[in-house]
Amino acid sequence: MIGADEYVEFLSREYLRGYVDEGGSAVKFVVADDFVASGFRDRVADEGRQSGYVVAAVDAATTRVHLMEQIFFEVARQIDWDELAVSALRSAVAAAGFLHRRTTPRRSTNLLRTTEPTPGVEARCRS
Repeated sequence: MIGADEYVEFLSREYLRGYVDEGGSAVKFVVADDFVASGFRDRVADEGRQSGYVVAAVDAATTRVHLMEQIFFEVARQIDWDELAVSALRSAVAAAGFLHRRTTPRRSTNLLRTTEPTPGVEARCRS
């Protein structure tokens, strides 16, 4: 049997970096006692966050996992949708050739007032 730490390293190396980040998808299930499962879940979540993923946990003890919409609802409940939208907007603004000056609070979505063209880069905008 493979140890929990070794399996987390395997998941990180083989799935998070080089497969999922290139568009692949995977679902993995772990069956373990509560103590082992909790530590394992925390380690996998840490690896995911460090790799830039949004992480959500679903536990069959509290979620009716046989109903797909319940899994969706549980995952959706855990996501900070405002922060995710701001992050996507910042990425789009940067990809369009603009720099974002952090003069507004972190959660502000008013990026139009705090962006300027990147020096030496022509902004790519469509009218």
